[in-house]
Amino acid sequence: MTQSNGPPLDVLPTESNRAQAAHDQFQLFHSILDSMGDGIVVADEQGRFVLFNPAAERILGLGMADISPERWAEVYGIYYPDAQTLYPTEQMPLTRAIRGEESNQVELFVRNNARSEGAYISVTGRPLRDGQGRPCGGVVVFRDITQKKLIEQRLLHKRHLLQSLMDHMPDCIYFKDADCRFTHVNRAVAERFGLTHPQEAAGKSDFDFFLEEHARQAVRDEQEVMRTREPIVAK
Repeated sequence: MTQSNGPPLDVLPTESNRAQAAHDQFQLFHSILDSMGDGIVVADEQGRFVLFNPAAERILGLGMADISPERWAEVYGIYYPDAQTLYPTEQMPLTRAIRGEESNQVELFVRNNARSEGAYISVTGRPLRDGQGRPCGGVVVFRDITQKKLIEQRLLHKRHLLQSLMDHMPDCIYFKDADCRFTHVNRAVAERFGLTHPQEAAGKSDFDFFLEEHARQAVRDEQEVMRTREPIVAK
């Protein structure tokens, strides 16, 4: 009598079990896509949409549409970050992905009837390839960065306001980093240094504008202020 070392016949995988396992994996895959906060869109090599997860529809305001790539910008309202110029089809991250190209964190602006207020998005695209490595479509992953952009715009406005106030003061005003290099100067300082624009001073130090003896003393004074956190008041 021989003894088999294989699994019992009642636990051998059957066609039905394999089909159920594949179905379970497919359901899990879609559950993951549906729960993601980032939008995911997949298109085949002809530019036909084959997947649009719920986040993509929420971010774009519109779901999957049976349209050609040439109409993507028009239908979904895809613009450059200036929010005025329609984005060219050939440069869209998904179009580039279908061509086999990669793109990273491309900033676009979306505005359409469903998202009349508009939204900034950051898009990353990758090509899809079949088992033989041949391009068979593209996928893009994107997220809404509107709040981030609004914060950046407010900070930029404050920076411009501060620079404008500084430039209208006759006294020399400047800021330096921990390495004693200029980060911001006003127009009075720029004129004293013989610069055309205050931004030209960024990254430079006293050694770029003064004799070495004066520059070394200035650096010593600044390092002392940073060390003691006490001001040096000229008498």
